[in-house]
Amino acid sequence: MKTRTETMRLRMVIATMVVLGLLAAACGGDEPAEETTPTTVAAATTKAPATTATPEAPAAPVAPVTRGPGGEAATPSGEIVLSAGEAAEVQSGGYTAALLWHTAGAFTDAVSQGARDAFAELGIEVIAETNAQFDAAQQANDVETVMAQNPDIIISLVLDPVSGAEAFRPAVDAGVQLVFLSNVPEGYVHGTDYVGVVTDDLAAMGIAAADLLADALGGQGKVGFIFHDAAYYVTNQRDQAFKAWIEAAYPGIEIVDSQGLADPAAAEEIAASLLTRNPDLNGIYAPWSAGPADGVLAALRAAGASDVAVVTLDLDTNVSLDLVEGGNIVGIAADEAYALGRTMALEGAYGLIGKPAPPFTVVPAIKVTADNIVDAYRQSLATDPPAEVMQALGEMPVAPVTRGPGGEAATPSGEIVLSAGEAAEVQSGEYTAALLWHTAGAFTDAVSKGARDAFAELGINVIAETNAQFDAAQQANDVETVMAQNPDIIISLVLDPVSGAEAFRPAVEAGVQLVFLSNVPEGYVHGTDYVGVVTDDLAAMGIAAADLLADALGGQGKVGFIFHDAAYYVTNQRDQAFKAWIEAAYPGIEIVDEQGLADPAAAEEIAASLLTRNPDLNGIYAPWSAGPADGVLAALRAAGASDVAVVTLDLDTNVSLDLVEGGNIVGIAADEAYALGRTMAIEGAYGLLGKPAPPFTVVPAIKVTADNIVDAYRQSLATDPPPEVMQALGG
Repeated sequence: MKTRTETMRLRMVIATMVVLGLLAAACGGDEPAEETTPTTVAAATTKAPATTATPEAPAAPVAPVTRGPGGEAATPSGEIVLSAGEAAEVQSGGYTAALLWHTAGAFTDAVSQGARDAFAELGIEVIAETNAQFDAAQQANDVETVMAQNPDIIISLVLDPVSGAEAFRPAVDAGVQLVFLSNVPEGYVHGTDYVGVVTDDLAAMGIAAADLLADALGGQGKVGFIFHDAAYYVTNQRDQAFKAWIEAAYPGIEIVDSQGLADPAAAEEIAASLLTRNPDLNGIYAPWSAGPADGVLAALRAAGASDVAVVTLDLDTNVSLDLVEGGNIVGIAADEAYALGRTMALEGAYGLIGKPAPPFTVVPAIKVTADNIVDAYRQSLATDPPAEVMQALGEMPVAPVTRGPGGEAATPSGEIVLSAGEAAEVQSGEYTAALLWHTAGAFTDAVSKGARDAFAELGINVIAETNAQFDAAQQANDVETVMAQNPDIIISLVLDPVSGAEAFRPAVEAGVQLVFLSNVPEGYVHGTDYVGVVTDDLAAMGIAAADLLADALGGQGKVGFIFHDAAYYVTNQRDQAFKAWIEAAYPGIEIVDEQGLADPAAAEEIAASLLTRNPDLNGIYAPWSAGPADGVLAALRAAGASDVAVVTLDLDTNVSLDLVEGGNIVGIAADEAYALGRTMAIEGAYGLLGKPAPPFTVVPAIKVTADNIVDAYRQSLATDPPPEVMQALGG
């Protein structure tokens, strides 16, 4: 599991590109406390009797404080808040935001989730999220691409403050509200060019590391200090704060040796030399986890120095595992990555309403021990620890959860109900509805049937049903044609959220109750422009696919992962949930190779290449059935790989037939298409009554095997399996 490895690598790159002055993180702790000289006042005529002065208690040490990249004072993130009125103002604006990240990984995922959650609460639509892969030129391209969508807010970590000044200039000129993580483009002026900068409370992290080490040593001992030997204010202030706080607050602990670290790969050698020079060393400080702390642990293990305590910063798998297993790691100082994202989003909202944000904001530090590591991961990264850490703790991982297209929390479809009185009120209204579909087929037929059945029960007359045949222009014509019949409800899957915003606008203006399947027209506001969105429980489908494959493999094996390589939240979340659940719940299964699929026609070639690179492959995940899974099956048959298990998603004839015939397909994760239609119809009735519907509703997933495939088809598609499948079953 990646955490801060990439970010620390970035920080070293930035340190070589941009010489940031070393900042005095321990400015308060390094300065001597102000001394007070007692003044004696003598009586004019009588000598005062001699007294014994009571010695004053030593002054408490002054803690180091965090400063921004330009020396700015830090504002706690808890002070970044919107009043109810300010939040309402933002919610009514129809604003959009883009997230332009430097890399991908657990840290970035947590920051992104925090931002998305805050934006969703404020009615701000996230229209783009990019990954520059540590390439400043790619980041410049990302800015250019995103600017074509006219976002109101951009949040980002600038890879190169020098070239970034030019890259982000079009956004500044367009009045986009810019909020940066840690770094600022060179020459940018706070309050004019950007809203604010958000990062960790660096000094607090260094202090936390010092406290953790001191606790482990009982306030006594000899310590080795490995610091980041590069001019980057983030790591410099963390390191300096650790050193200053040990020296100020723990007189029984002596830093007996120090050495700088420029290359993380040198950490093992540096730690070994510290041990050689100081065989009685009691503790070591490593400046961050992935790399430096790993090297320190390797040196200690090689020396058999199991009694040397180590503290480091940033959550990562190796140090977390060592911590919970009672190894050398005695504590980890972590940041609140999720809070970073929320704070950046809120500061973006500040910019929209013209509310000044402080120049430099910091999120709290977390002291991580073996006792609180699960809660710490959830607080920091908004996820559970990695599977091997959870396994060492004897705890089960928490399953991934589905989020809406704007990051909305999911409401189960079982909660979408009408009381008898509400149903009677709808039945008496003589309402009408229209079903505007994107295509035709077994899935659409099932959704349509579910909607028609629910509408019939509510006395709502379906006056039109259309098929746009995946043509957005035709869908716009369908809306125009149907609007001539004055429907009270329209349910639809919007083919193109951009052009669909204009296509469905007449329905919005006419007060039609709109319920959408999966997608929302760009800029539409929940509760104002539409009633709700209904889709599958995407994470549950990915988890179901993982469980099915794990069952077939007996919890052991090597797996190839083919994912949908396109920015569509439905397939993305299904794929990500599969991968996350395999990694979290099945430590005996390893995803040894993965490849993205943009064109379903390329699935056979991709699967063949997976087999060539991994001849001992035991299983393959295909992102959906019709196309990708068909290609995977073709590649396996051509290779004679009848023993490779395959899981996929969505019921389709070919994969169903292979499943019941005992082929490569070992399971299918399906949705409840019929339930989708019923739920959409009921939410339409909610709109008629003025009853608020949740913004995002999901229907359950189904695990399909050869044993339950008939019932699964009936539950999902409200029909029996295709004739050839029934024939193969002997039915």
